[in-house]
This record gives sequence, C-alpha cells and structure tokens, in this order.
Amino acid sequence: MRFVSLLLIGLVFWANVALAEMSFKATVDRLSVAYEDKIHLQLEVKVSDPATKTTPIAPPEILGLQIGGSGSSVERQGELIVRRYSYELVPGRSGSVTIPAFKVEFQSGGSVDTLTSEPITVDIAQPKPVGKPGSYLVFYLGAAAIIVIAVAVLIRRRKTRAPSELGETDWRDECRQRFAEVKKLAERQDFRSFSTEIMRLVVAIMERVYETKVSGQTSSDLLRWLGEKNVDKGSLALCKELFDFCEGVKFSSGKVDVQEGRQALSRAETIVELLLK
Repeated sequence: MRFVSLLLIGLVFWANVALAEMSFKATVDRLSVAYEDKIHLQLEVKVSDPATKTTPIAPPEILGLQIGGSGSSVERQGELIVRRYSYELVPGRSGSVTIPAFKVEFQSGGSVDTLTSEPITVDIAQPKPVGKPGSYLVFYLGAAAIIVIAVAVLIRRRKTRAPSELGETDWRDECRQRFAEVKKLAERQDFRSFSTEIMRLVVAIMERVYETKVSGQTSSDLLRWLGEKNVDKGSLALCKELFDFCEGVKFSSGKVDVQEGRQALSRAETIVELLLK
C-alpha cells in the first residue's frame, strides 16, 4: 500500500514537471492599427523535448479580421526549443475587434496536451476616405487654371517691360530735343533766356537721373548735392562755371559778352551729355 502511494505521488510530480516544460503565448505587434494596416500575430511555443510535436490550431472564424500570410521559425534558447508561428491579420471592419483564443497541441509519445491563449482585443481606426472621381477632375482643372494664370502674368510682364524701356529712351531723347531748342537761344545770342532755360533743363535732368527733387535749390546747394553724389571734379567744375554764368546773367542789367555766352553753351552741351549717358 505504501508503495502504491509513493508511486502515485511520483506520477503527479512527473506530470507537473512535464507541464512546466511546455508553454504557449499569443501576442500582436500593436493593439491600435489603421484600417489599411495589417496586424502581425505571433504564437510562441516553448518545449524542452525536441521530439515534442506542436500544432497550432486557429479559431474557425475571426470576426472583423481575415488571416492572410503565415510563417514559422525555430530556435534554441538554452535547454528549450522555441517555435514561433506568425500570422498576418487583415482588418475587415473598423472598431474594436477581438482575436479569439488560439490553441496549440503538444504531442509527445502517445499523449496529447493542449494549451490555449488568452483572447486579444485590438482597435481598428476608420478607413481613410477615398477621393471621388470628380475630385480629381477638380484638382486637375485647378492646377491647369493656376498654370494658365502664371503664364499670362509672365507674358504681361514681358509686354509691359518693353514699353518701360522705350519710355526710358524717350525721356532722354525729349531732353535732347529740349536742349536743341535752348541751344537756339544761345545761337541767337539771347543769353538771358538761354541761362534761364538751361538751368531748368539741367535741374530737370538731375531730378530724373537721381530720382530726387532738387528744384528750388540755389546754385551752391546744387553743387554741394552733386558732390555728395560723387560726381567727378571735372564735371563739378563745368557745372560751377555754367551756374556762375547763369547767376551773373540773371542779376546783371548790361549786355552779355558773346564769348562768355558761347563758352557757357559749350559747357552746357557737355553737362547735358554727361547726365544723359
């Protein structure tokens, strides 16, 4: 009787050891996924006896998921054999989806044992909205409209640029024409009118070239201002001589010397051409 009791205790102890040498768990790579993604489920089985056969048993149906591809691998960890069975689960709907328990059968000798995993719940996001066919048409039409507008703006800029350059040439030609009229005054020896008109013309050209209002300034102020604009000394000297001549004619009551008038005309021609370059 005592022998039988010891034998029963030994069998129970052996069974516990055998069960302790088998383990099984199921895991997923993430618990929250997008509708367009896949869930990777892995069954990890550990046994101590390489001769033990293991067979995973998937549930007959997984509501909201479909089993796609599958695979397996084996490795040794110390005294244990680790077998991994992987599955790709494809979402079929959004919301909370429960992966039912998977089973694994362990066959060793003539005995068969079964272990079961815990259910796993995952959250699947709403599917991304699919663009309607008309939305692509609107996009392409909008892009085409933007391109057309951009081309039109470029063409308009090119068209408007040419007249501005022409206008730049026109004002210089106009100044030369005005000087030709002023020159006739000097040739008629009307140096009083010449001195007045040449000062107006020179000041107008300065304002256009330097884009600064200088009318109303005295001759001294104009010379000082030209010096600040880094005008060379030779040109400044010509301007001073012309300005002095015009100032002298303005405040004199006698007849203007013809030779001085001709020299003033020569200086005026040089100054105008220098400014209009």
